[in-house]
Amino acid sequence: MRWLSHGWSGPGVGVVMAKVYVSSTIADLDAERRAVIDWLVAAQHQVVHSCPEHPATLAGRASLARWTGQAGDRAAARQQYAQLLPVDERVLGPEHSATLGARARLARWTGEAGDAAAARDQYAALLPVRERVSGPEHPDTLADRHELARWTGEAGDAAAGRDQFATLLPIHERVLGPKHPDTLTTRASLAHWTMKAGGGAGAA
Repeated sequence: MRWLSHGWSGPGVGVVMAKVYVSSTIADLDAERRAVIDWLVAAQHQVVHSCPEHPATLAGRASLARWTGQAGDRAAARQQYAQLLPVDERVLGPEHSATLGARARLARWTGEAGDAAAARDQYAALLPVRERVSGPEHPDTLADRHELARWTGEAGDAAAGRDQFATLLPIHERVLGPKHPDTLTTRASLAHWTMKAGGGAGAA
């Protein structure tokens, strides 16, 4: 267990300080999420009106959206990221790492909220930008490829999802290592979508 201290400052705004209790136990996970969300709401209320486009404010909005989704309100998380993204694009730039992260999370929560096809399309549009900006084997690029494959399958094309995971797996094995958690997740996803597509050698 540990305490995390957070401080934000901006032009004309005092520092917003809070201590958030973080527990490593699974039983306290919901309480941890709620504590973080409550802190973020309070902090954003103090900062956003005086300094709505300060990078710390934008980071706080992203954290609030993330924890909103983690707490179970997927549609609200999607909406918060949809509102944040154009601000990130204008203030930070369309290829800033935070902007690309917001695009990825908007796609994720779009899918989690029930629109798998839109999530697939958003990841498909993001991936070439991520490859160009971060590189084809950057962990964020590989994560986006994993999510594109996942939502391709969830949108109804199990065979295409399977094929994308089959292409991604050897890259994960080479770049991250065969026992890396992301590699193991990709291997499991390949088996899952191979089964959904009707079997085949990829399930091995």
